[in-house]
Amino acid sequence: MRLVGTHQDHAGAAEAGATLQAQYGRQFPTLTVSVTAGDGLDTLGRWLFAALDMVRVYTRAKGQKPDYNRPVVLRRGATLETLAAALHIEWMGTVKYAQVWGNGKFDGQHVSRTYVLEDGDTIELRM
Repeated sequence: MRLVGTHQDHAGAAEAGATLQAQYGRQFPTLTVSVTAGDGLDTLGRWLFAALDMVRVYTRAKGQKPDYNRPVVLRRGATLETLAAALHIEWMGTVKYAQVWGNGKFDGQHVSRTYVLEDGDTIELRM
């Protein structure tokens, strides 16, 4: 669980945010934001994404550039087979391997169907 304190632009909000942190900060991560003033909103998206424990994976067709504006979002721990099923249910059993680009990998590294996807991976499926 995570706690978000809102309306940080209202009178007394700083004290309420401090109270929220003092009472619950040891049990739960807390964050305070103001939608009106925009305070904390840049952090909120990353904070929620981490809380949901998701990964963003980008796909590309052979010889094409990936579309970094349209990631496939999956739970952390998802495999290449999970990605194939998310794209098209019939692909789950037909994917043989993929090439992956991402942190800690060399460009176009071959990975098996059981490869665990990492946030930011770019995948080219091979059937």
